[in-house]
Amino acid sequence: MRRRIFLREFEEQNRELQKQLSEVARERALIDAISGSMNEGLLLLDKEGHVSSVNQSARSILSVHGNPVGRYVLEVVRNVEMIKRIETANAGTGSDTALELAGRIYHAIFSPTADGVLILLLDITERANAEKRRREFSANVSHELKTPLTTISGYAELLESGMVGPADIPEAAGKIRHETMRLIALIEDIMRLSELDESESPVEFAECDLCEIARGAAENLTRKASDAGVTVTAPSDTVTVNASRNMMFELFYNLIDNGIKYNRPRGKVNVAVVKEAEKVRMSVSDTGIGIDKKYLDRIFERFYRVDKSRSKATGGTGLGLSIVKHIVACHHGTIHVESEPGVGTTVDIEITVC
Repeated sequence: MRRRIFLREFEEQNRELQKQLSEVARERALIDAISGSMNEGLLLLDKEGHVSSVNQSARSILSVHGNPVGRYVLEVVRNVEMIKRIETANAGTGSDTALELAGRIYHAIFSPTADGVLILLLDITERANAEKRRREFSANVSHELKTPLTTISGYAELLESGMVGPADIPEAAGKIRHETMRLIALIEDIMRLSELDESESPVEFAECDLCEIARGAAENLTRKASDAGVTVTAPSDTVTVNASRNMMFELFYNLIDNGIKYNRPRGKVNVAVVKEAEKVRMSVSDTGIGIDKKYLDRIFERFYRVDKSRSKATGGTGLGLSIVKHIVACHHGTIHVESEPGVGTTVDIEITVC
């Protein structure tokens, strides 16, 4: 009798244990599913420094092959700073820092737990790069503004002190005017870039004729082209798309302006707009000085100039192509540049017809 009761109790306990084990397995599977779908890297270590759990993102970030569960942390983590932070967290003090892993930047959080250490890796590469660009932009703006202001101040001081003779006054005044215009152009481009960077509202598209816009931009630069001895050819047909008319004007204006500035006497700038199936291809080609291939990856950087002396002489701000790149991105397009020194440059842009 007692034996029967004992066996019954044993079976009930066994069933309860199996039920609990099944529940634990389900919870574990749920946790694994959640952590597996995370973009963030998640790594859990026990008190002895062995890997208790790791999700797929952490494996990828740390370049871990195979299943690292049960392995010692030094076999999985090769970053010296991470090891130091893990040891500190294991001693009971949490911390966080920025780490570069596998060519990207992560905000790494090290938290002590009752069973060991929890490590969370958040990808902040884009944010870190944006912050770096902002710092570089601020430094460049300060430098770019200082240069014309120093020139203006110097000539104004000479005029004020009477050190400029009557015959030289027009030249000094012309220098001041030239640097002032350069300063105004620079400030306008900086304000436009800031506006494009910070605008959170979607771009308003409307039906517009890209050929007509290209012709308008070319007409606005007629005087400049004539003074430089450059011929500008714009498309005469009609290509209608949904786009921001003002942005498209800026795009053509900046590209044609560059084609004129970096050209040669009796040079040419040709603007083309072609509709191809569901895309529109725009190109601006010139017969100018061209760009060496090693510089092509950098020409869209803010304030980057291949020929600094020529840019200064022509009043270039170094921001025109950055604005063009922004405009293309706003229209979900692509931009490609081909150039050969002494032959010329072609900028090709494609946008999808909405």
